Amino acid sequence: ISTCVGFAALAKAATKYSRGLRYTGVSAVSCARTDMITAVGNLKKGERYGNMDYTFAIALHKFVDVDDILISYNIACQWFINLESGMAKFWPQEIKPSPTFTAKPAIPKFHEPAHGQDEHEEYSLNIIPGVGSTDGEGLERIWASHNPLANSPSC
Repeated sequence: ISTCVGFAALAKAATKYSRGLRYTGVSAVSCARTDMITAVGNLKKGERYGNMDYTFAIALHKFVDVDDILISYNIACQWFINLESGMAKFWPQEIKPSPTFTAKPAIPKFHEPAHGQDEHEEYSLNIIPGVGSTDGEGLERIWASHNPLANSPSC
């Protein structure tokens, strides 16, 4: 497993706590400036790209006229590899972004050292133009108070 994707959310996708459960957690997208949650979705047996694609699509749908978006995700360097082709292939037309849409992947500042790989500078919020002092960790701050709910999706 790549060090980029070797996080607990992926490594523990099927644990003793997930047996018999359809959903094992939640995914969410929030605005990096305001920490306002824009979309939430279920995670089926761990954090999978397809689940995140769907949650991201729902969030992006609200900003369909915005052409440039910075997306901070703890495994953005891996998730972005097939995101564009997945958008073209699987997303319904009404939620596809405009042809002029561009997305810049970034790794949240707290998660960046865990990648431990050379040539990851392009994902650093410290040097991406226009991000100011954004740390990309808004959801982590929000989840901290909601961790007791992590095992609640018992569908």
